[in-house]
Amino acid sequence: MKTTVVAIVLFATLVLACGKDDDTSATGSSVASSPQDVGTRMEIESVSGTVDRNVTADITMHMAKAGVAGFTLEVSIADPTIARIVGLDLSNFGLSETSPLPTDVLSISAVDLSRSFEGPFERETMATLEFELLSPGDTEIVLRISKLDDDDGDAVFVEAVNGKLSVVDTGARP
Repeated sequence: MKTTVVAIVLFATLVLACGKDDDTSATGSSVASSPQDVGTRMEIESVSGTVDRNVTADITMHMAKAGVAGFTLEVSIADPTIARIVGLDLSNFGLSETSPLPTDVLSISAVDLSRSFEGPFERETMATLEFELLSPGDTEIVLRISKLDDDDGDAVFVEAVNGKLSVVDTGARP
């Protein structure tokens, strides 16, 4: 019971802290808390597939010197006629909250209660997204990070790296 209460309090603190949006750029990067944080990035891998299939893409964190305690972010499909988000795996996080699926804009908040993302580390998979491919074309998978805290509870500067999604129609003739 005590662990559940502590988890809820930690999660509520993370969600409330995200109301103090310190985002100042179109790429969704958070403001730097210290110079040693520069170089840290979170990215969505680029993927491709055929219409009427599903593909997965990982969200990875790179160069986290002090680990990851939690984050709030948004993933969106630039052209929602090409694909939509239908699944999300956040199984390594002890506590998470997301907007409803399927969607073309997914909000995600997660707290590392299991201490799976202790720092330092060079590369870790934070989450895996599943996309349903709807029509042929290319679009960007946009990552916007509202908040990311390290194991000490400090805000971390993190570069958001978008992915690309390419969809082909197997019935198309050259």
